[in-house]
Amino acid sequence: MPWPTFQQGCASPNDISRGNMEEFIFHLLRPGMETKSQMDRLKAEILRFHPNKFNSHIVRKLRECDREKAIEIAEALARVLTDMMVEEIEKETG
Repeated sequence: MPWPTFQQGCASPNDISRGNMEEFIFHLLRPGMETKSQMDRLKAEILRFHPNKFNSHIVRKLRECDREKAIEIAEALARVLTDMMVEEIEKETG
């Protein structure tokens, strides 16, 4: 799965840290995101990993044996992304 991190071999939610996600999401040379704000980058990732969208569009394409673990990881990602978005909103509103 192409999780939002440079780390390879993600097998559980514990394999992805907020720091690793921030490094990937906010990387200056990330293709297609060079001119996007931090808020816009977070919105794109939240949409990509939102449980409803992820479960309906991605999970069904995975092998049965990988589905449960992918759902767990995506849910953990969504929680971290939501926390990051809340913090970004708080920074913007002062």
